[in-house]
Amino acid sequence: NTTKESRQFTVPARICTPNVTEAKPADKQVGVPVKSNISVTFCKPMNTVATATAFSISPHVDYTVSWSDYNTVATLTPTKPLDYGTTYTVTISTKALSYANYPLEEPYTFSFRTEEERQPPQVVFTSPPNGAKDIPVVTDVKIQFSTPMDRDATTPAVIVSPKIAYEIFWEDGQLMVIRPLTPWQPATTYEVTIIGQAKSEDGLYMGKDYTFTFSTR
Repeated sequence: NTTKESRQFTVPARICTPNVTEAKPADKQVGVPVKSNISVTFCKPMNTVATATAFSISPHVDYTVSWSDYNTVATLTPTKPLDYGTTYTVTISTKALSYANYPLEEPYTFSFRTEEERQPPQVVFTSPPNGAKDIPVVTDVKIQFSTPMDRDATTPAVIVSPKIAYEIFWEDGQLMVIRPLTPWQPATTYEVTIIGQAKSEDGLYMGKDYTFTFSTR
């Protein structure tokens, strides 16, 4: 059959509303770093101008909006870090429009919680305690920190005055032991300082010097 013919027909326009396929941080995610961006992925290219106005964040956050992947991914970049320990709710209203100007059928909402603020390490206990008197001349000095410490940074941060030869070892990540190589001098007040350069395993410095004293018998 060598007959050729052609026909014309019309395909009706496909009405397809956009929807959200992914949000980052994920809904109900916790421990989100305060220096995070927020991204929303749509199933199709969006009207960037209209959709940018459809976002809202509670509590209020100032941010800029950028687009990628053929205008399917919107990235919200806060102008400053988010607050620690705060639950944020992101809402995308039906003002969000696809490239063909079809709106979301219903608002899309997700929430996340930021990380808790990390506290610098602190000295929580010493033995002998500060100001103790009549301490035996053969005594270990123990210093308990609030969190596991970076031993390489904390060990050299110890200063004992008057000077005495000693060694330092750790019973665990938080408990430092100072053991004199000779007995402490009798009837002497010693001052022990941990300078602010001591830091925790996760990199936070003490920031402030900590000093305590004790007197031998």
